[in-house]
Amino acid sequence: MEEKIISVEKLIQDWRELSNGVKNSQKFKIENFESAFSDTYELLLRTTEENVLDKKTVELVSEAFLFANSGGDAVESICLAAFVLTERMLDYCAFNSNSAAGNSAAIYVIEARKEIKLDFKNPSESVGKLKEIFERQSLPKY
Repeated sequence: MEEKIISVEKLIQDWRELSNGVKNSQKFKIENFESAFSDTYELLLRTTEENVLDKKTVELVSEAFLFANSGGDAVESICLAAFVLTERMLDYCAFNSNSAAGNSAAIYVIEARKEIKLDFKNPSESVGKLKEIFERQSLPKY
């Protein structure tokens, strides 16, 4: 049990650092995100069958949610993609009590008028897909 608390504590700190990095310096480290995302996903996947989450897991979900909502208008497309992926993962694994968590989610990206599949087990690929869409949407229209 102690090992889980330590890993959750570290993940909470990782999400805080990611949020602060985006807010304070507009810097985003994709490697740190991928690690925090993957570990959080695996932890939440193990807890989907539980009726009650412990306090630290709720704090972890809260920190990841704060990260997903920490951006402003001036964030890079890769950061925006990480926000969307995190929000979708939390929706499927932590907020949706009607369905079991899965390894992927299909989302409709309104700006692109397109549905894409996000793979939670491969955050690098999923962030890349979203980044590409967001970059295409931000190109000037002539």
